[in-house]
Amino acid sequence: MKTIILTILIFLALLSSGQNQSTKKIELLKIISSKSLPDTELEYSVNGIVLRFSKSLSLKYLDSLQLRNFETTLDTSAFSKQDLENVALLIKSIREYLNSSGIIKLTVPLNFDIIVDKDANYSGAILGSVNSLHDDLICQMLDSGEFNIFSNGIKLHSITKAHVVEEDLGSRSETIRYYSENSKELKTCCPCYFLLSNSSKKK
Repeated sequence: MKTIILTILIFLALLSSGQNQSTKKIELLKIISSKSLPDTELEYSVNGIVLRFSKSLSLKYLDSLQLRNFETTLDTSAFSKQDLENVALLIKSIREYLNSSGIIKLTVPLNFDIIVDKDANYSGAILGSVNSLHDDLICQMLDSGEFNIFSNGIKLHSITKAHVVEEDLGSRSETIRYYSENSKELKTCCPCYFLLSNSSKKK
């Protein structure tokens, strides 16, 4: 009886492994060296790696992203006038939060409970749009080299930007990702493409 059960378990394990035909291809795009920063008061931790960003440089990028996104994606076809005003208020709140004193730990997604009035009524679309600005901010800082990076307290010197393609059971995704020198994944950034079975490509 034990032999039969063991045989069934082995068969199920083989069947399961045979169905899992996932693949992951990583194409190196560039090595990004860390630069010296005017201050290092923004901290982003992931997979045992600590990244530090500059508040002054982050605010500069945030202002740039705000203008670019208002001119392109946050138009009246997707958002009402009131929605746009609410987005502007949220971005202003994020700017004030990032500019506050002391070290700020960045989290993904952005913790809106810390930044905005909990009683404020913001739609999911608005929060999602502002969150994408926050993610874009981190990606811009990584791509420009405006960061310091540490692993177990030891300062590293660079990160790797890569194009990653993953395929698994009829689905396919393409993303831009950043890795530390010791091959730990730091951040997934867009443009991101996802292709599911019997569906069109989405961005």
